[in-house]
Amino acid sequence: MTKYATATLLTLIAIDPAAPVPLYQQIYDELRAAILTGRLAPGARLPATRELANALGVARNTVVNSFDQLLAEGYLEGRVGDGTYVTQVLPDDMLHARASVQRAPHLGPDGHRLSHQGALLAAAPANPVLHEGPPRVFRPFVPALDRFPIALWAQLTARCYRRSGQSLLCASPSVGYRPLRAAIASYLGAARAVRCDPDQVLIVAGAQ
Repeated sequence: MTKYATATLLTLIAIDPAAPVPLYQQIYDELRAAILTGRLAPGARLPATRELANALGVARNTVVNSFDQLLAEGYLEGRVGDGTYVTQVLPDDMLHARASVQRAPHLGPDGHRLSHQGALLAAAPANPVLHEGPPRVFRPFVPALDRFPIALWAQLTARCYRRSGQSLLCASPSVGYRPLRAAIASYLGAARAVRCDPDQVLIVAGAQ
């Protein structure tokens, strides 16, 4: 089957070593044209890069570069341990499908056109509910809220505000509240055997 696939593919690829276009680009162009015209049907299996390179008389990396570009653009798909195949749904088909549906462009508050990602962000609620329902394991960005000592936390927070007064309401350094960084550095030394000082600890607002 592999030899048959290689022989068939050779009839679809015509390369010219004397042409100014690089060989890998020539192979890419020929394969892409064969896929778009249906000469290479969706689901068709391609031969191994080494075998095709030997048949074409080029370096294996030349064929690898062509395949990599087709894989990156969605014309081919690699299956672990099974080879390389023409994808069932081509990226060009998806573009034609989108073009057939005329939709009004997404505009921002200033009237400028938004990208697809920008439109998704604009449509998102200001305060989205990440997770609803009872706590579950392995939820991203959500700790074990059912285990959080809310009552103790409220007592400690109130005590801290009584002792610190207005100082906690002032702007803190961009790297984080220093007493908190000092407490974290102390904890890391005692619990994790990490030697660091507060200046090496940064408090950020995100979870990543």
